[in-house]
Amino acid sequence: MTQQSDNNQDELKILLELYKIVVEEYRFQTNLNWDRSKFYVLLNSALITTSSGLLRLPGFKFAEFLTAPLYILGLLAAWLGYQTLIKGIEYRRRVVFKKNQFENKLIQYSDLVPIDTTAGMREVRKSMEEEEFVNRPPRIGTISYFLASLFILLMVINGLALSYLVYKEIFDRIP
Repeated sequence: MTQQSDNNQDELKILLELYKIVVEEYRFQTNLNWDRSKFYVLLNSALITTSSGLLRLPGFKFAEFLTAPLYILGLLAAWLGYQTLIKGIEYRRRVVFKKNQFENKLIQYSDLVPIDTTAGMREVRKSMEEEEFVNRPPRIGTISYFLASLFILLMVINGLALSYLVYKEIFDRIP
């Protein structure tokens, strides 16, 4: 073998190892984002259920005073869930962009077939700039879009419930 061929083989081995790391990082980011989203949805559901349950207790005079902070906490949890989801999408997209760069280099050395299992992985193949790809909003119809919409809905539910409590408190004091 020639020196050039040996260098190509060494570079191919290094690229394959780095590619494996990037694929593992993609899996990690996907699972981490999903786990965080589940946590915030579950937390918010529990807060809304608890607050609504307290309001239905007959004769519990301080229910409104206890539920208002719970709805505020729910609003905050939904907002944090949304922000965490968007940041997780950004991290995952950066990994997809890097994966694509490695695949483009590996194609020069082998018959590697790129991993294009998601629409985002196929989109990055187009000549997009990294920041354009990473910072675009979730596409309609994706799980990320559904989760973002769910967090917005949870913010609205908590906000409306809190508004109702404030409205009721103000108008219950008027003779």
